[in-house]
Amino acid sequence: MTQATLIKATNVTKLPMMTSNSALSAFEMLVNSHKEYKMIAERELTKREMIKTWKETRLAQIQAQQEILRDYLKYTFAERKTAIDGFFEVLDKGFESNNLEMINMAIGGIVGIVKTSPLQQVESLMLCLNDDGVKHIEF
Repeated sequence: MTQATLIKATNVTKLPMMTSNSALSAFEMLVNSHKEYKMIAERELTKREMIKTWKETRLAQIQAQQEILRDYLKYTFAERKTAIDGFFEVLDKGFESNNLEMINMAIGGIVGIVKTSPLQQVESLMLCLNDDGVKHIEF
């Protein structure tokens, strides 16, 4: 029925005969490459672990700083509110008693408080938070 045809290969490149020395050399290269891979993989793993530790430490520092900053702003604005409320009470009393000296003092006190922003002091607070030598911060 069908006839099998054999095709003769032309231009065939023959591989050189492998000697035991070249086989051993190839195997040593393979082993050395594997050892190098393992060392690099271990080094990179160590770097990733160091980065992870640094990240966790830094995030903890930022969270601590956030709490201190929140407390500072809360305290500062509460203190300012109390002082301003007190000056407005004095101002009301000055109006009630028609006392110009009391009115001027109250207005001067209010202006003195609102003239400066507590946020101006945040920069120095942040510098203290980032200074390892600072052990205690008072508001």
